[in-house]
Amino acid sequence: MSIVDTFTKLIFGEESSYDEGELRTIEVLRVVDKNVSFDNHRDMGAYLRAMGVQEMITLVSAVRRAMLSGTGGSIPFQAKAGSRLATQNTR
Repeated sequence: MSIVDTFTKLIFGEESSYDEGELRTIEVLRVVDKNVSFDNHRDMGAYLRAMGVQEMITLVSAVRRAMLSGTGGSIPFQAKAGSRLATQNTR
């Protein structure tokens, strides 16, 4: 649930008051999803806002697995071909 809470903060543009756990979640997100690896928090929020429900569920699961494995992101997330994210993000 903490991953979803962190993503919600990013989506709604909370620029401050991230605790240590939330910052860790953000760092793992950067490793798991290369599309946001260099983004600031505002851009990460916009990226997450554009996701469909299934893509968000998949991303939350990938971040969770990476955090549980202790690898910090050996399980990369890839937007589905043809999805809004795959066609929108060209970084």
